[in-house]
Amino acid sequence: MSKSKSSPHVNCASSSRSLSPQRDRSRLSTIQRSSHLVEITIHALEQIVHLRTPKDTTVGKVMESCLKTLGVTDSRELFSLRSKLGPLAELSFDQQIGDLLGSEKRLLELNLFKKRVTTGPKRRRSES
Repeated sequence: MSKSKSSPHVNCASSSRSLSPQRDRSRLSTIQRSSHLVEITIHALEQIVHLRTPKDTTVGKVMESCLKTLGVTDSRELFSLRSKLGPLAELSFDQQIGDLLGSEKRLLELNLFKKRVTTGPKRRRSES
């Protein structure tokens, strides 16, 4: 009787291992690049606008982008942005998006409002 000889085991994964670290590095760089971005959903004028912006972007710049996306040509001073989380106060134009409540999760929801234009108090006519 003769002994059977088996062929040596060939590991096919060893040839693709050289690509794996490169893929991991590219995936990691993509994650790092997007980690400083914030996804913003703005409920504006009966429409919804989605923006992706760096955390160091100001509220004023986000508002300009939103108004431009909507095709609004009015001055940005006629509008205000408010956060859906936290206090309902207007956000200041120079405040950074990364400082807002909710930005740590990289997801923000904001509301865009058109300010009411006040012309001043109405005067009563004196009766003669």
